[in-house]
Parts: sequence; structure tokens; C-alpha cells
Amino acid sequence: MCAVLFAESVWAVEDSVTLRSATDRLLRAYSAKDLSAVEKMLDSDILILGSDISERADSRVKVRELLEADFALWKGANFGEAIYTSQRIGGELGTVACDVPFSMRRAGDKVDTVVVRFLFVWRRVVDDWRLTQCMSAVPTVGQSAREILQRGD
Repeated sequence: MCAVLFAESVWAVEDSVTLRSATDRLLRAYSAKDLSAVEKMLDSDILILGSDISERADSRVKVRELLEADFALWKGANFGEAIYTSQRIGGELGTVACDVPFSMRRAGDKVDTVVVRFLFVWRRVVDDWRLTQCMSAVPTVGQSAREILQRGD
């Protein structure tokens, strides 16, 4: 019994590491504009909800269009160190919630830096993870209900 519990806990730790690694690989491929690498990490049943209400991609074709638009927007981009706030693994699914600083260099060398809040849902496929859902938002600062009430807005 102890051996089974130990094996399961080791498996869960290894799975947790590979889930974080998959997330890091995805972010690196995206910031490198490596469309092929991103597409290889997608599940066949994909849904991506971007930070704009119009950014809803529920097929590989729509994901490609979304990524191509993103890549056309900037000349260079970089994700900073992810701040992992939550990670859960159960059955064939794993979720990762994280805040990640993102800098992009646009035309005229204008650099925009924001924090992107992600929720990734991964599906285990054999010995790797495939992205099946992703939601991103650019959180506001100073716009929480408590802060608005304190200001009397």
C-alpha cells in the first residue's frame, strides 16, 4: 500500500513539473512567433479566449488566425518569469493559473509591458500535455470593487 501511494505521489510531482514545463514551452514558442511549435502543443479540441471580446478561437484554423494577428502586431516580444498561482491535476486534465509579465516591441520601437493573467487547461496525451483551453486577460490596476468604493466613484 505504501509503495502504491509513494509511486502515485512521485508520478503527481513529475506530472506537475511536466505541466509547468509545457506551459513554459508554450509561452516561449509564442514569444518567438513559432507558429509551428505552438500548433504542435494544441489539443484537437481547442478553445482560446483572448483578452479582447472578439478573440475567440474554437478551431485550429481560428487559432492560427488569432496567432497570426498577434504576431503581426509586434516586432519582438518576451514573457518574463511566470508567477504560478495555482496548479491542479486530476485524471487526464491539468490546469495552470499564472500571471506573466509580457513586453512587446511594436512599430517605432514602442515597448508595451503588461501583466497577462492566464488560465491554461491541458489534456494529458500519452506522456505529454496538449493545450485544450486557454483564457487570458490583462488585469486592471486600481479598478477592484473595493478600490472604486473607497474612492467613491
